[in-house]
Amino acid sequence: MGVTAVERETVTLGAGVQAANSPTLSTVTSDTHAVPFITKRVSTLGTVADDVATYCVHCDVDPGPVAQVSTDAATAVRELVIELGVVQFDGTITVQKGQDLTFSGTSLQIAIPSPVTRANSFLVFTWRCDNDTTHHVPLNVRGQIDPDGLNMTFTRDSVTSAPIAVEWAVVTNDGSEFTVEHIDAVIADTATSGTAAPAVSAEELDRAFLLGSFRGHGGAGQENDNEDATVDARLSTNLLTVERKGTFGAINYHGQVVKWASGTNF
Repeated sequence: MGVTAVERETVTLGAGVQAANSPTLSTVTSDTHAVPFITKRVSTLGTVADDVATYCVHCDVDPGPVAQVSTDAATAVRELVIELGVVQFDGTITVQKGQDLTFSGTSLQIAIPSPVTRANSFLVFTWRCDNDTTHHVPLNVRGQIDPDGLNMTFTRDSVTSAPIAVEWAVVTNDGSEFTVEHIDAVIADTATSGTAAPAVSAEELDRAFLLGSFRGHGGAGQENDNEDATVDARLSTNLLTVERKGTFGAINYHGQVVKWASGTNF
């Protein structure tokens, strides 16, 4: 019950390469029930203003199944290495997916095809953006399932920036496999940390994981403030701590604490 397969792959996007596929997945057999989780790193050096779009990676699981990663950085001068973890869920867990919904403003609301109960659902998303060497705004996109479970809302900072395309998956169940606590934390302007108080006991912590996203300032003139574009979030008993190195502008973080039921296959 729950998770039926996990497969890990590494995909490299060379300088100037916009898209690449993973090898055909073998352990994961269904693209419709699979969700990708990614981490990424730049493997070649350059200046910060080379290509903000290099850092924004869009990932989905296509028929095959294969995982495809892409950016909008056709002129990127840096090589990017993406580590994939593709998780396949069984039929007791529903996965709804969508892709390439582009927005140029500060907010995008997307209707969930089949409305969900927020307390039993979590959102996974990736995004890519057109090249923007002036702002770091494309690096920071905050996404959440709205409280009514009818829509998702994606937001970014108010500074004008390049269009963003979102790839999303909403994962839900009837509450027997997992529950989800949705919680917000703020790092105030000039501060380096913020906290929130999710209801996570020491016993629940052993079978919980945290998904998070944030939006924050990355305005013109802040091209070198990478410390304001990265955030570390840690979950402990009844405490969520969000930290950064920089102190420029406020950071608005949305966390999803996924708590698997005792005895489930996690």
